[in-house]
Amino acid sequence: MKLTLAEIMDKLGVGYELEPYALQPWDVYDEVKGVTAHAEVRMEGNGQEFITEVLLMPDEPSAENPPVQQIMRQRGAIQHSKWTILELKIKGKEEDNKVYNWEEKSCNLFRMIVLALKQNKIPDFDELIEDEMRSRERFGDQHGGGSSKSPKIRPAQLLDMKQGKGF
Repeated sequence: MKLTLAEIMDKLGVGYELEPYALQPWDVYDEVKGVTAHAEVRMEGNGQEFITEVLLMPDEPSAENPPVQQIMRQRGAIQHSKWTILELKIKGKEEDNKVYNWEEKSCNLFRMIVLALKQNKIPDFDELIEDEMRSRERFGDQHGGGSSKSPKIRPAQLLDMKQGKGF
């Protein structure tokens, strides 16, 4: 995936080109659950690299809920005058190069999280991760369909124009 800065910022849901040291944050607080969700895109000072991050922060940390849980982190950079995603972590695990078209899918995942936050909702992160990163995999569910045999087509059937038949 090689894009201009404007294209990659659109894919991430920013909508404009970030300048060096710029930051675009989104925050939502759920009073009932007592948790804050935070997402951001920040451009590094040299203007050659950006980071996206999604954090979940509970009001009352515990052994199961650390004070800050990193849901997602991407690192993108400019290479040969085009921008690309170089690294992806989801819930602390390296995910780059593990899924087909992971750069595009990771941008879609981040954008879907941002869209939920813009609607003042904390998304179901596990569901979004499954939907955006795995469900569109070719042969991802390994369920086949239809017949495994190819149909038998005789060339004469395709070329028999005298009888008005054809494709």
